[in-house]
Amino acid sequence: MEMSENIDLDKITKYANNKGVSSLLYYDRKHGNFGDNQLFSYYKSLGMQGIKYGFMNANVPFTRMAIQKSAESNLLVDFHDSPVPFTGVTRTYPNAITREYCHAQQDYRRVFNTKTFIRMALINGIQGPMDMNNRIFDISGINKGNRAKGPRKLNSLNTTVAAEVARTLIIFSGLVCIPYAPEAYAAKSDLFEFIKEMPVGKWDESKVLHAKMDEYISTARRHGEDWFIGSVHANGGSLNINLDFLKANKTYKITFYEDAENTDSQTNPEAYKVRTEIVKKGAIVKAKMVASGGHCIWIRPN
Repeated sequence: MEMSENIDLDKITKYANNKGVSSLLYYDRKHGNFGDNQLFSYYKSLGMQGIKYGFMNANVPFTRMAIQKSAESNLLVDFHDSPVPFTGVTRTYPNAITREYCHAQQDYRRVFNTKTFIRMALINGIQGPMDMNNRIFDISGINKGNRAKGPRKLNSLNTTVAAEVARTLIIFSGLVCIPYAPEAYAAKSDLFEFIKEMPVGKWDESKVLHAKMDEYISTARRHGEDWFIGSVHANGGSLNINLDFLKANKTYKITFYEDAENTDSQTNPEAYKVRTEIVKKGAIVKAKMVASGGHCIWIRPN
């Protein structure tokens, strides 16, 4: 391997370590095989905490080897681009944290609407955690063609920022990848709070509260006494979220991150609102969503 003169990886790694940030490196296998036996120990020597492995294709022995080799070097591994499913492997090798066993939304090169998202959540998700790359906040920019790998057909990304946040919770993954520059999230920091507060990889309990193929899904996950709930709706509508799973005789603060009255997945996808309430066990929240919209809830003891 030869380091690009445009990247001072040692400087980047030291800067990240000083900020308390761990680093993963992406290895694009389609550009050549640089020696799998040496690869993982080499990445570890660079100060990496993990590897994102791309373009290995549906090769079971190779996938097994890559998981084992990365484990030997104490590296997390995230498989990209058409990997084989490895249901149950994480029992033995918990370093295999996720894989792109789906059409990721980041490039949006395939038809990817709310209906197909729900199918992936209910079908592809059976095989384990998925690296889907939701969380697109600059929806308007993508639909105007302001991204090199954006949709081939302009104005074809039908979603809302509230739906993008909800998808982050609905898709279970050991690694949440946010595919945009920090400025996109800083501009909507109150909405980004839901993603920021999610205890990724530390869930104690998960429930699917509502689900209907091609129409809607609502998922709740708990960490300690905090609950995070995300919902999306292909056609638009309301879902009743019954909070009967909360503890009795306690009050909870609930923050809503949701589509606004003027949100429209085609003409005004980045409109949203954030509000708070106090609730108790048994309260019913009406999650209202526009077509291809979303709704998120963060509940914690008051």
